[in-house]
Amino acid sequence: MPLVRPCPVYTSVTGRPWSLLDAAAFPSALLSSPLCSPETWTTLDVDDVAQLHDSTVTAIVDRMIPIRTVRCRRRPSDPWFDQDCRQAKRYVRYLERVVRRTNPTDVAAVTTVTAIWTARLHGYHEMLQCKRKAF
Repeated sequence: MPLVRPCPVYTSVTGRPWSLLDAAAFPSALLSSPLCSPETWTTLDVDDVAQLHDSTVTAIVDRMIPIRTVRCRRRPSDPWFDQDCRQAKRYVRYLERVVRRTNPTDVAAVTTVTAIWTARLHGYHEMLQCKRKAF
């Protein structure tokens, strides 16, 4: 097995921080746009209305949450991390989202879902340890 580590690979990812979108300001920005003034789009054909929609929504979103580029370091997956590990990880992440979405006032549901998630999480960690040791 080679002991020399490969050089890190960096990639640029472009996206928007959608969690920063102000849900109250977006509808008001749409209402003040040309999309909500009929005198603007009554003379337009379907293609022009679609173009107006795209350009208007893009301009509003660009103003509220601009696109940003982030450099990410990509690294190869561990050789022992196989399909079983991927499926278990995906299921644990799914259960984590379920726990977060569960109504906090429903104590019984929160307790049940959290118990299922923690049991699967511990099982996932044990599986990772076994795969790592076996490799």
